[in-house]
Amino acid sequence: MTIPRNLSALAPNVSTAGAVNVAGGGTGLTATPSNGQIPIGNGSGYALAAISAGNGIAVTNGAGTVSIAQDIYTGTSAGNTSFPIGTVILAYGGCITYNRASTTTIFHSSAGNADFGYSAGVAITGTWRARGSYNSSGLTLWQRTA
Repeated sequence: MTIPRNLSALAPNVSTAGAVNVAGGGTGLTATPSNGQIPIGNGSGYALAAISAGNGIAVTNGAGTVSIAQDIYTGTSAGNTSFPIGTVILAYGGCITYNRASTTTIFHSSAGNADFGYSAGVAITGTWRARGSYNSSGLTLWQRTA
């Protein structure tokens, strides 16, 4: 039995040198990627690019690997003043009330305790937004957003 082959129909998509184009099942790329680079679609083909880190996310590119990690606080120090983005804390402000999503400086009131307030102690780093309060107790829930 003979199987007919129409090589002229395949010719635009088959190459014996250079890059295999997208229509032929390739990426169209000829460059060798550096550590962590992957082919990413750009609307008309592919480009070599690395994944970028964002707030609270770390990206490490290695030979044949890409590692992605989230910044999570695992410390045990009562005097810590730096927390990852997304951390929530409860702070006491007496009779002060805050609108939801408002920002303020939060202070670590005592190095020996995990007390947070609005006027005394050491300022903790970052931007903190109000997420809710408890009645008129002066307790407000805050989240680090930057």
